[in-house]
Amino acid sequence: MIRLLVEGVAFLLLLFSMVLLVSMYQRLPERFPLNFDANGRISEWGTPLHFIIVFGAGMLLYGGLSVLARYKNIFGIALFADEHKSRTKYEATLLLFSFLKLYSLAVFISVMCNMYVRVRHFTSVPFLDWAIFIVLGCIALTVAVYFFSITKLNRRKKSGKTAGDRA
Repeated sequence: MIRLLVEGVAFLLLLFSMVLLVSMYQRLPERFPLNFDANGRISEWGTPLHFIIVFGAGMLLYGGLSVLARYKNIFGIALFADEHKSRTKYEATLLLFSFLKLYSLAVFISVMCNMYVRVRHFTSVPFLDWAIFIVLGCIALTVAVYFFSITKLNRRKKSGKTAGDRA
């Protein structure tokens, strides 16, 4: 249930990012300052192609994670080698990939928004500057919880306890 909710939110973010790209792309000048040095001088110029590259990178990551989630033989057959808890591990891995898709879209949307604000207003929004770090922290926490869950499942298997034994 949680995985379907996360997948739905990720898909809505995917659609939102497409709409965002189309609406921003039409308003971009042919050349704009992309990066500023410590003194506030322009250090790099960009073109609208930069937005397409950022969007394309996000779509590649989203598509790659979707493929990995669909074909479990691609990622870690060793993870599912034991038949005892393989289904639980598989579901946990699918949930991990769903969250990673959601987080990757959040990163690329924040990058696109930050680039757009810098182009249109020659300034940045502090929240958008920190959004990447917040999302990266969420990714690290999600991966840590995933590995903790897998480790916990492996310990239960080694000790011979199952869900029915704990009751």
